[in-house]
Amino acid sequence: MPGRINILFPLNNSWFLSYDHNQWMLCCYVGDEGVHRAISFIGSNKDVLLRCIADNGVHIDGAGQSKLDKLPYKFTDWWKTYSKKNG
Repeated sequence: MPGRINILFPLNNSWFLSYDHNQWMLCCYVGDEGVHRAISFIGSNKDVLLRCIADNGVHIDGAGQSKLDKLPYKFTDWWKTYSKKNG
């Protein structure tokens, strides 16, 4: 049974960014039933995240880009802030 996915925000209608305590995950929806697949796992920084997004041909919509721009550079910095806010 797959683990629960924590969606951070959508990048467009087919791709979204999720996370766990180790990393951001670039994910896509597969099929019409809302099944998802994690494609890339990024525990380092936004440069690597952006490279994975580009390598997978993901076109980010305006809302997704705005949220992506607000992420801190390093995953560990994001996680420290997120985990403090969300217990």
